[in-house]
This record gives sequence, structure tokens and C-alpha cells, in this order.
Amino acid sequence: MTHEELLKENKEQKQRIASMSKTIDFMSKTLEAMAASSEKQAQTNEELNHTIAQLVKTIEALKEQLGKNSKNSSKPPSSDGLAKPQKSSETFRQKTRRAKRL
Repeated sequence: MTHEELLKENKEQKQRIASMSKTIDFMSKTLEAMAASSEKQAQTNEELNHTIAQLVKTIEALKEQLGKNSKNSSKPPSSDGLAKPQKSSETFRQKTRRAKRL
């Protein structure tokens, strides 16, 4: 190879190295941004999991309260509201007739 060809090849290699260096810098910055984003997402996930756990506890407590009335808790009958208790489908007469048969 001639001296001029070596200089030309050397120049081309320097250009490729410069291009690769720019690519590496870009990729490095991209990775740093992705890592920061990943950390932020992990923190958000932790916060959301904590919120979900609190909401589940609240829902369970509300379900428990909803199921209580004056018959299965220490609540006064006036707290049961205006809804009347469900009556048995069987009348008193039917109950007594059945009892006499036995």
C-alpha cells in the first residue's frame, strides 16, 4: 500500500471511530434515561401496591359493617333502617299443622 492509501484508510477509520463514539454516547444517555424511568416506575408500583392494600382493607371493613344489624351486633334496632325483616314463607297455621302431624 502506498503512503497516500494508508493516510486515506487512516482517515476513514478515524471517521468510523468518531461515528461509533457518538453512537456509544447516545446509547449511554438512552440507557441512563431508561434506568431513571425504570426506577420511577418501580417507586410508582410500590405506591400503587400500598394504595391497593389500603383500599382492600377499607372494602373489607365496609363489607363487615354492611352485614351487621341489630340481631348480629351491638347496634340498636333503630340503626337497622326502615326495611322490615323478611317474614318466613310459612304461616303460623302451617307450622302448627305440621307440628301436630309429627
